[in-house]
Amino acid sequence: MYLVTIGIILSIFFVIPIRQGEYKVLSLIITLFASTLVTKYVKGFFFMLLGPWYDVWKKRDNAKWKNNTKNPKVSILVPAYNEEVGLLSTVKTILASNYRNLELIVVNDGSTDKSDEVMRAFMGSQTVWDGITIKYFYKENGGKGRALNFGFEQSMGDIIMSIDADCIVMPFTVGNFVKRFNNPDVQAVVGNVKIGNSENPITLLQKLEFQFSFYWKKSESILNTIYIIGGAAGAFRREVLERFGGYDTTSITEDIDLSVKIQAAGLKVVYADDAIVYTEGATTIKGLIKQRIRWKYGWITTFANHSYLIFSINKKHNKVLSWFVIPLTYINNLQLIFEPLCVVLLYILYVDP
Repeated sequence: MYLVTIGIILSIFFVIPIRQGEYKVLSLIITLFASTLVTKYVKGFFFMLLGPWYDVWKKRDNAKWKNNTKNPKVSILVPAYNEEVGLLSTVKTILASNYRNLELIVVNDGSTDKSDEVMRAFMGSQTVWDGITIKYFYKENGGKGRALNFGFEQSMGDIIMSIDADCIVMPFTVGNFVKRFNNPDVQAVVGNVKIGNSENPITLLQKLEFQFSFYWKKSESILNTIYIIGGAAGAFRREVLERFGGYDTTSITEDIDLSVKIQAAGLKVVYADDAIVYTEGATTIKGLIKQRIRWKYGWITTFANHSYLIFSINKKHNKVLSWFVIPLTYINNLQLIFEPLCVVLLYILYVDP
């Protein structure tokens, strides 16, 4: 990436002789393609400048709707597949929540490990913990989207939350999610996800990455351009899930698909920086690569299915999202794929032997 950036600077601000004339067209293509990084950095710089205003924006919004405080029923959906190690910890942290008007619905999606045994041993015949109802289901494996939809069908809440089965939920998190729904315009809320494990450089890097990513969500919240409400910490009004028929079971990133549908409908999505959830980061390079390929593929296919959002002039579509964020992210994803080739070609073109 840094070599590509150097190539941009050199090609834009200096006259660099190209050793062979037949490379001129190729040089222009590479330069134009690599120059997308400039826009990416401008976006990052703009978001960094706008981010500090989030606290002012949040304080004003909270003050405006403080007299609209309600105590809605919250249903927390926890889909689990082979999560015997972390599932019980997740359940216990949810049961320790300061917000008590909630129900916990755990859907075991056909796990082959001991997670079913662990959950049944924990629950016994008890279905209520200090006023919190807990429902546990074991079903045939059908994927995360189907597990979430099954849990939604069993739910009774006005607010539906999704929490991954390897997460730690802070006692104040659910309540801070609920506070954002005091504003009747807010239809969905994304929480502040942090990496909880830091045993090696891979997880430490992810921790830093998540800190930057969720800091930028402050700016996205102000602009209403949030298009990813991650499954690790997301909340929706019940009618939102009913409107879109739950999660798309054909998508490998069902959370992104639902988030894009919400944006496409012109609904308001906000970020709750104080709704903190800790999740497990990938501990190996292989696991990290597999995770990111799935995310990138899911993102690309989701926006291919909703391509009408790109450069949309529809009044209900956010213009910053349609004309800037989505197109730029598309190009940046392609740039990441072709970046190694760009580096090699820039070296061939611009560096003397």
